[in-house]
Amino acid sequence: TGTGEQLHVAVGEAVSVDLNTRTSIALRGASQDGAMELLAGEAAVVVDGRASQPFVVTAADGHITASRASFNVRRTGPRVDLTCIDGEVAVACNGRHVIAHTAERVTYDDRGMSEAIATDPATVTAWRDGMLVFRNAPLADVIDEVNRYRPGRVILVDAALGQRQIVANFRLDRIEDVVDFMSKAMGIRVRSLPGGVVLVG
Repeated sequence: TGTGEQLHVAVGEAVSVDLNTRTSIALRGASQDGAMELLAGEAAVVVDGRASQPFVVTAADGHITASRASFNVRRTGPRVDLTCIDGEVAVACNGRHVIAHTAERVTYDDRGMSEAIATDPATVTAWRDGMLVFRNAPLADVIDEVNRYRPGRVILVDAALGQRQIVANFRLDRIEDVVDFMSKAMGIRVRSLPGGVVLVG
């Protein structure tokens, strides 16, 4: 998918996948609902339980396996974030194994893997409803997320501002509202340049 694009993919009869912005996948054994590799980006996967074998998502150095579940998986370089929306998902990476249940999250990278911790699935999957939802998120993280959905780039000039906590909802079809929010609601100096570049701070 391109910048700001989303795509629904049916993988065999028992698995469906929604791709978020800037996402690349590779399908293997699709006709048998077998496996998928997440090369980059983010995907929401639903495994309805009718397949004869578990569905496996490979992402970076790990494997995510589910027989009947819905989950969201995101890959940013070597880091992978897995959120179990419903059901049970097994995560394996470099010899470690963790089970994530409904409303639990597991992260891993080349340095190791976390335990399953409680999370809010609605916030994680808001993109499927055309929204970005932030709850006490640092401004630096908000800007990183926004940059995935818009052409050009928002650049945080003042690093100290990046720690300010944000609680806000933004519509993906009005992603430029984020720039107005920083300028008007947060009182931050914002300067727009050609090519979609915005300097913040």
